[in-house]
Amino acid sequence: MRLAKSYPDPFGDSSKPNLMNSLKSAGVSFPKGGKAVFNEKDSELIVIATKSEMDQIDALVDKHGGQTGRQSRRPPKSEAERKLSSIVLPRVKFEEERLKDCVAYLVAEIKRHDPKKTGVAIELVEPKSEQLSKVTLDLTDIPAYQALRFTAELGGLKLKTSGKTATIAP
Repeated sequence: MRLAKSYPDPFGDSSKPNLMNSLKSAGVSFPKGGKAVFNEKDSELIVIATKSEMDQIDALVDKHGGQTGRQSRRPPKSEAERKLSSIVLPRVKFEEERLKDCVAYLVAEIKRHDPKKTGVAIELVEPKSEQLSKVTLDLTDIPAYQALRFTAELGGLKLKTSGKTATIAP
């Protein structure tokens, strides 16, 4: 099972090394589909790995002075992102689920945990020619924005927000 997690920049202003190689040299192995990417724009480390690898990465991030599981410090770009970031989902767990089923579940959970019970308009644009990956992840106490983003990425797509709408698309 792969987990997804984002960390605020654990390396500060230092130059960003090749993260996969750095983590591998620190003893972290990545299974098929696992990865670590530094998102310069949002100044965050995004990791997709198994539970044991995530524990190792948590320890490395803590060692470098980072705080695991915190959200990025950049302000939300849209009303949809702001609202999704404010809704915390207690548990999101998928095991080899189709992306469209995951998105349908998240839409319902977001509406259920939204204090106003209105949710956010979420559109899934599936690619015409490519088969989407099955999604496996297990997250707890996760902002809805992060849950959608990780789900989209594990499904081979990207999450974009504009105005009051979130779109998952290639």
